[in-house]
Amino acid sequence: AEQVRHEWLSLAERWQRLAASLPDALADAGLVRHPLAGAVTAEGAARFAAAHVRHHHAQLDRIAASAGFPAA
Repeated sequence: AEQVRHEWLSLAERWQRLAASLPDALADAGLVRHPLAGAVTAEGAARFAAAHVRHHHAQLDRIAASAGFPAA
């Protein structure tokens, strides 16, 4: 569990390093083509990742608050 906690907590720092390493010109450039969404920019990918993490945080909060969740 400690390794998972460490990996999770280090994600934000790794995303910040990656974002800081990208040239400004890539912020608006289509980096990959998604089959449904079309061209995905670095900014779009970062926004999606942030929303995705918020979604999973909410899931974890609901699970932890459920009556059947084990106490630590």
